[in-house]
Amino acid sequence: MSVERLINYDNAASFLDHAIRRGQIGFSKQNVISLGSDNDIFYAECIGRIISTNNTVLTYEEFIMFFDMSGVSHEFYFNLLGLAIDWLQANYKEVLGCKLSLGNLSQNCTQLYELLYRKRSISPRLILEVTGGLPVVGSNSAIEFIKTVRALGYRVAVDDFGAEYSTVQSWLPAAVDIVKLDAFFIQERRYDIDKILRHMVGLATCIAPVVVVKGIETSPQLDLARRAGATHVQGSLLSEPTLEPVFHGRAACLREAAAYSKWIM
Repeated sequence: MSVERLINYDNAASFLDHAIRRGQIGFSKQNVISLGSDNDIFYAECIGRIISTNNTVLTYEEFIMFFDMSGVSHEFYFNLLGLAIDWLQANYKEVLGCKLSLGNLSQNCTQLYELLYRKRSISPRLILEVTGGLPVVGSNSAIEFIKTVRALGYRVAVDDFGAEYSTVQSWLPAAVDIVKLDAFFIQERRYDIDKILRHMVGLATCIAPVVVVKGIETSPQLDLARRAGATHVQGSLLSEPTLEPVFHGRAACLREAAAYSKWIM
């Protein structure tokens, strides 16, 4: 069955609600690798998956644009975060990165903060990857939220740097730990791509000490990222996420949070 027959712009919100209630959201993992001599695994990013009712596995790229256009992507990310927290509580040696949207930092920031506060014991092992960038105007609340969660011990990454609002101007006021360059820059076919990538890595280092180049699919791209001065890389060349999720279901920590909220009201 085609993806379009499972999810489209008209049914995206109900599709997501159905997937959440039935525990069909999950994630695979893709490692972020150090470019140092040891090539250590820095952490693994949670790559979203949805298992449809006919057991078709939808990849992140296949569904996220429908959620974005329907204004419900923050709900997906919140549930993905819940699963990441459940995984970390059961796997004490692992470190995960999980995407959050600007909607999470605005539309349900109180709910998000309460969850992160209650689970702050895992904060050294959870990296919050903010995707979408900060509009220069009206970004103060998001920046304050980032400062607050960093104070709890969580690390924050700027995801897809260089795309849309994700610029140096928008991120300089925010203290973050990691910058992840949009995969566009390493995959762009231009004669001067070396110069462009060095420039982007240089800009990223103005924001954070750790710079990750995403989208590494070939050995020449890996060499290019190293020459550009990146500290880490991520891509299918070094770590291919599985189609089948390594973990899926209804996030137990979110059910706990809902029960706790009802109890204190």
